[in-house]
Amino acid sequence: MEKPLLSKFDRLHRRPLEPLRRVAGRLGELRPVHEASGRGVLSGLTAAALATASRLDNRLEWGLEAPVVVAVLGATGTGKSKLFNTLAGRSLSPSGYKRPTTLAPVLLVSPDRREAALDPGFLPGYDKASPSTGPVAFDPDRLHQLVPALDSVWPDLILVDTPDFDSVLAGNRAAASDVFDRADAVIFVTDAVKYADQASWDYLERLNKRGRAAVILVNRVKNPLSLEDFARRLREAGLDRPLLSLPDLPGLADADLLPPGQEALEELRRQLAAWSGPERQELLKSEAAADWVELKGLLEDELLPGLRRAAGELDSLGQSLRRAGDRAGEDLAGRLAVSISGELKASLIAQIQTLFLKWDLLRYPRRVMALPYTLVRDKILSPLGLAKAGPAAGRTTLDDEIERLFAANREALVTLVHDYNRQAAEIFNSGPVGRGLLQDSGYSSLVFSGEEVRERYARVRSELEAWVAGQAAELAKGLNLGEKMTFYLAQVLSLGLFISIQVHTGGGFSFFDGLVDTVVAPVLSKLTGHAISRDKVKAFEDEAARRHQENTRAILEDQVRAYLDFVQASSLGLAVAEPLAEDAADLRRAFEDLR
Repeated sequence: MEKPLLSKFDRLHRRPLEPLRRVAGRLGELRPVHEASGRGVLSGLTAAALATASRLDNRLEWGLEAPVVVAVLGATGTGKSKLFNTLAGRSLSPSGYKRPTTLAPVLLVSPDRREAALDPGFLPGYDKASPSTGPVAFDPDRLHQLVPALDSVWPDLILVDTPDFDSVLAGNRAAASDVFDRADAVIFVTDAVKYADQASWDYLERLNKRGRAAVILVNRVKNPLSLEDFARRLREAGLDRPLLSLPDLPGLADADLLPPGQEALEELRRQLAAWSGPERQELLKSEAAADWVELKGLLEDELLPGLRRAAGELDSLGQSLRRAGDRAGEDLAGRLAVSISGELKASLIAQIQTLFLKWDLLRYPRRVMALPYTLVRDKILSPLGLAKAGPAAGRTTLDDEIERLFAANREALVTLVHDYNRQAAEIFNSGPVGRGLLQDSGYSSLVFSGEEVRERYARVRSELEAWVAGQAAELAKGLNLGEKMTFYLAQVLSLGLFISIQVHTGGGFSFFDGLVDTVVAPVLSKLTGHAISRDKVKAFEDEAARRHQENTRAILEDQVRAYLDFVQASSLGLAVAEPLAEDAADLRRAFEDLR
């Protein structure tokens, strides 16, 4: 990793703190809701960027006054705790056959550096126990903790014994990774058996990619050929860190320290002294630069482009859902075009014409024409056999047909909404963001069931019928005698027939037009002496048709809106992308000032 030279870090290290904290705040606001349980790419990048920002914040806060953090890192059973204790000069971190043994990071800290070790920014999220000078006793109920020990011989260095990075316990693996990320240098411990394990090489590759200072120690070497093989592999991987070794010492008890006089131990102590002394400030600058390079790459190369792609896909998703909803709305009139049967239509007209021609409307008292619709229905339509006279009456052929039209249109609407929902699922499935949203727990609640559509349509029907009754009564008040007679006949014959037939068939058949042309006009012309104007009645009919179409379409639009609101709510979680980019640019400029 190429690290920028931060030549002004000693004087200006706090300058990037303000934009860095704005960046961290933006990252905390990110909600990639299309990634279930935070396990998606963007969620992972956000978590990584937040962790790096937290480490960088701690480095910038302390500057060159910080202690150097050295992690003793290794796989299970490689002897790292024994090495840690030997370097500390006493048994602090439990060492033994039980696996895993080290259940939390153990810190060797000088009294002067206790404040730094307990700082909230240093390995945040850990419950930090009180410093101790005696052996550590791990609390199984509080494993996510740091366990500091005092009296380090290196005053400006914190030495950390870590849990095994290949532990069977996920918490141990996470703690090892946390300490590795926060360390300024590493003592990497392996042995003649585990040096070729994939878990070990994963960490060696991370170390190399980071460009971190390190010493690699092979413990329990019995055969020099294994050490030579490991050295060859390190050279081939470009890992040019110092390689030390310790012989196999089978007679040591668990609590024993490594015997003195080992050349590798002396070399480690010299290296720790250098890291704590003359090399400390350069290490701190180098690791601050590396954290910045890592954060910059996460933001500018991965997270921000990923957020823009996700936001673009969400926008495209919303547009596709909207277009599909518009097409479904355009299909609505055609789907509702259910016609009354030709035979019934001809039969009804013939019956009405015959009965009307037998009547002499001049003999009807004018007060009959002033009756409300319900009484007109009972006094006129019922004797004609065209409507039921009351709640207890049997349903007539026309009533059955009207009910059939309502049912047919209701089911047509159910099918229309179902087809749109199927198309919406296909739209969501067309890209990774949409597929993620399909798995969201809130998605299933968006879809209108057939029963829900039927209930909504029943309310549309009830509202239409109530409006028709109210409008009929209101309109009749201002009509003259001829208009009132026309309107009441329209109300009797049209509200019972036309409103239920023409409105609900999308205008496929106007029963009133047929009546006016063949029956009503000749009869009423005898009474009024002139041709009948149908403007007011037709305006009434047109408004009824418009209302039905509009209210029916509103059910589909509500379904479309549920999806669009869901997508919009999802996009709000990504809305910080642009302000995050602006804050990241400010942070980049602040770091350029440190060069």
